[in-house]
Amino acid sequence: MTEKEKIVLFESKEKCCGCGACMNVCPKHAISMETDEYGFVYPNIDYSKCVGCGLCKKSCGFQNLPQLYVPQKVYAATSRDKTALKISASGGAFEAIARKVLSDGGCVYGSAMDKKNRGMLIHHVEINNIDELYKLQGSKYVQSSIGNIYRTVKQKLTSGQKVLFSGTPCQIAGLKKYILNEYDNLYTVEIICHGVPNNKLFNDFISYEEQKLGGDISEFYFRDKTKGQGYTTKTVYTKDEKKIIKTSVGELKAYIRLFSKGLTLRDSCYCCPFAQSHRCADITVGDYWGFHVEHPEVKGLEMSNRLGVSCVLCNTERGKELISDCENMFYLVDSSYEKVARHNKQMNGPCIKSDMRRIVLNTYKEGGYQALEKLYWAKWKRDKVKYFISGIMPKSLKTSIKSILSKKGKNLGL
Repeated sequence: MTEKEKIVLFESKEKCCGCGACMNVCPKHAISMETDEYGFVYPNIDYSKCVGCGLCKKSCGFQNLPQLYVPQKVYAATSRDKTALKISASGGAFEAIARKVLSDGGCVYGSAMDKKNRGMLIHHVEINNIDELYKLQGSKYVQSSIGNIYRTVKQKLTSGQKVLFSGTPCQIAGLKKYILNEYDNLYTVEIICHGVPNNKLFNDFISYEEQKLGGDISEFYFRDKTKGQGYTTKTVYTKDEKKIIKTSVGELKAYIRLFSKGLTLRDSCYCCPFAQSHRCADITVGDYWGFHVEHPEVKGLEMSNRLGVSCVLCNTERGKELISDCENMFYLVDSSYEKVARHNKQMNGPCIKSDMRRIVLNTYKEGGYQALEKLYWAKWKRDKVKYFISGIMPKSLKTSIKSILSKKGKNLGL
């Protein structure tokens, strides 16, 4: 193959979301996913195997968008299952939807966090029974590796089995461009995505935490609800043969704070074509931030920020039907896209890439994760102190301060 004939998958890193659809579709297995100097994965073509068929280019859902949909129905939702709600990141919407598909004999695909010899692996897995559903619950602020899952999904679809596939919008787009055909037995659920850091950075963070704790981390949760819906992490680790559980304010950790500030995302996240009102999946789920602001009429313990509230966007008829089939599993409140989007920036556009991102990534490249913790203290000392005080302050005192500030604001006409 001459240089002129060689297929170029993307001209710049901004044009690749790393979903792996091109790797899955290649009939000669000529494409592998490899990491760059910062840990982000990109496809690499072995031109000695490539026959120039072009299927890889056609399967790119990031450069060749699939059909997008205007949401037909929007809800605020909280699961009626208190146990499931407790371990879900927000209102437990995905758990209820997945439970329905599994009870109908279907299979579910989503992101799981598995302990490996050293560190954690964030990857997509298949589950076939409700007892495994816990693996897919909870937020993972890391790009999930698709591996060869798209191939497996297509096999299930062609066999006639009901399939629910969940992931980021770009992963949904990659699946759709890979399978090409419409399948009545495929249901897709996308998260409202802030953007994704990579597995290497996450595992370096885990290693740093293990050294600091002096133990071996077996489980890590980005969102724990002991202090309500928000960035509270939970770490399960073993030290001196004793299992210990520790919760802390997430933003005290550089990994969480830099993620929330949008400084550790892959290049494509800053020009994401899916961060808009037209959606890629049958159903979109996410945190319903500002729920009580938008729905002051809802009072009571069934739906609260403490327990978590999801927003659920039904974007297709298929999505509406699936929510209707399991509506007895939720507390549902009619809402609107505008109300949800007012408190979810990623529904109005992607994160803005700042000059600080380059500094953050180069600091990590040259000094490892520990250098990011030092950078966090040097650049955002006030933030670090604020979150430290917030972490030790009693909840009753926080509530009193919020109440005083709210009353002052009303008196000033704010």
